[in-house]
Amino acid sequence: MERARDIINVKIPIFARIIANAIRRENNYFEIIKSIIKSIPLEIVFVILLYQALGFMGFSDPQVPQLGETLNWGRSRLFSAIWATIWPGLFLFIITLSLIFLHEGLQAPASHNTILNLQSSQHHAESDDVIESPRELIP
Repeated sequence: MERARDIINVKIPIFARIIANAIRRENNYFEIIKSIIKSIPLEIVFVILLYQALGFMGFSDPQVPQLGETLNWGRSRLFSAIWATIWPGLFLFIITLSLIFLHEGLQAPASHNTILNLQSSQHHAESDDVIESPRELIP
């Protein structure tokens, strides 16, 4: 229980920073709540990876099954039972990646005008590098 309190003590200042930055950037409560909701999946990823790392290092309750503890158990049996590390590692990867994709999906999409401006600026940059005639190659 003390470890959980320590994790919470670490996470509260980070969450307070997120709220402070959201209040500083946004001007109404709806935008503040939206920016806080956007940051939640990354916070969950951090907590999951931290908790599983503690389990991997052996600082967890042995009565509670964890992917990190299973990875640690399978590490010593890597050559005789490779599936003991592949499946927990794959599940942890999928969980983490899906939450990161959720975070990216919650971000504000780029407007159509922004995309067109980027494409036109790339086109102009490419056209500046084009050689007009072969005579420019002759010194």
